[in-house]
Amino acid sequence: MELRDLRDDDLWLYEALNAPEMMEHLGGPSPIAFVREKFRCDVEDVAADRFWILVILPDGPQGSAAGTVAIWDHDSHGDAETEIGWMVLPSFQGRGIGSDAVRTAIDRAAASGRWVALNAYPPVTNARSNAMCRKMGFVELGARDFTFRGRVLRCNHWRLELGRTETDGDPAEG
Repeated sequence: MELRDLRDDDLWLYEALNAPEMMEHLGGPSPIAFVREKFRCDVEDVAADRFWILVILPDGPQGSAAGTVAIWDHDSHGDAETEIGWMVLPSFQGRGIGSDAVRTAIDRAAASGRWVALNAYPPVTNARSNAMCRKMGFVELGARDFTFRGRVLRCNHWRLELGRTETDGDPAEG
C-alpha cells in the first residue's frame, strides 16, 4: 500500500467518492459542480502544502486508487484544530486497506512534527468510521453537532495526541 498526493488526474476519484453509498452518513451526494470546484481547490491546496490529501494505492503506484486520507487545519467552534478524514471505495472496503492507509497517514503526521493532535468527526451513525477511530487509538470526547458541506450532522468527536506538545518547539532545531 502506498499513499501519494492528490493530483490533477484524480477528478474521477472525487466523483466516485461522491456516490450515494459513500455519502450515506454525510447527508447525501453533493452537486457535481461543487465536487469539481472542491477538487480544483484541493489540488491547489495540496500543491501549496496547505494540507494533505493522500490518495490510497493498495497495489502500489501502478494500481488503481482506493480512496483518500486527508489531514487539514480549520476553525472548529472558534478554535483552530487539525482534522483527519478518510474514504475508501466500496470495492476496496473490508480488506484492511483503509486501516493501513489511516495508520500510515497518522505515522507520517506524527513524524512531520507539523501537528500536535488529530481530530476526527465521524457521524454517530457511521459504525465503521467510529470503529476506525477506536482502532487507531483516538479518544472519544463525546457527541456534538458538526457542519459538513452546509449540512448539520450529529458526530462523535475523537482526538489523537501525536506525542508532541506545542511547547516542544521546532523538531528541526534539535
